[in-house]
Amino acid sequence: MPFRSILFFKQYREIFPDFFLVPAAPPVLNSLPFGDIEGHHGVRRIGMGEQDKGELQDALQGYKAGITPGVKATLAWSRDLVFAGTTPQGYEIEFDADAQWGCKPTEALLLSLAGCMAIDIVSILNKMRVVLTAFRVDVTGQRNPEPPQYFRSVAMTLHIAGQNLDARRVERAIALSRQTYCSVYNSLRPDLELTVRYVLEEAAGAPS
Repeated sequence: MPFRSILFFKQYREIFPDFFLVPAAPPVLNSLPFGDIEGHHGVRRIGMGEQDKGELQDALQGYKAGITPGVKATLAWSRDLVFAGTTPQGYEIEFDADAQWGCKPTEALLLSLAGCMAIDIVSILNKMRVVLTAFRVDVTGQRNPEPPQYFRSVAMTLHIAGQNLDARRVERAIALSRQTYCSVYNSLRPDLELTVRYVLEEAAGAPS
């Protein structure tokens, strides 16, 4: 039978110590202090060593070195409430308040957050010598009912398959993205609640 591991990683942006989580089996997410996870083996918290974190950060310097401090884009009105955005590289994205001719800005924000974290996580897993065969992110957001209807919470589910893949590597990658590298996440409201759930799936062709 294919191996499937389902784990939860609850994160808050207020005070996030330098740690990653080792799963209790089976894990159950409860209303615990940030960073804790409770299962049949109780609540556990394990620190991420500075040496391990430093080695990963050194390995990622090349990837991050190409990011410039200044970012620009152009948005032009097309018709009604439809706008066309263009990046300096010429890539285009259309926005439509009715989602008939393009995505809503709030949908683009969710995708930007998911995309930023996904790029970090995949890059970090590659540095950990994980050979990915599949990676997908499902993301949902809950907005404040009254204006401004900002996102109060965001939930992500990462579906990951690959070789040399385990929970510890995935959780390190998530923690590094959230704490250090994800520009989009760290540009959002400080009271945003982010929940990341991930499913580890057996790589195609791997022995069962």
